[in-house]
Amino acid sequence: MKVCNNASKISSPSLDSRDAYSVRDARARLGGISNGKFYDLVNSGQLRTFLVGRRRLVSQQAIQNFIQERENQSQEFAERGSPAT
Repeated sequence: MKVCNNASKISSPSLDSRDAYSVRDARARLGGISNGKFYDLVNSGQLRTFLVGRRRLVSQQAIQNFIQERENQSQEFAERGSPAT
């Protein structure tokens, strides 16, 4: 009897094409930060998330905004020569 496993043929959206990411995938998109660091960023308001039921998600836009803000802070630091606050 031949069994066909179609599960390997089912395609899921790539990480780059999603509108929202799970905590695990968002952490991966942010360079593999730890779970603790992720929630530090969320609790401090630096990274916005939302809930769908009990599941916490991060929008692609929130990740892009966070990265852009960090890049801006780095640029300011380089120009001033002191840490951005």
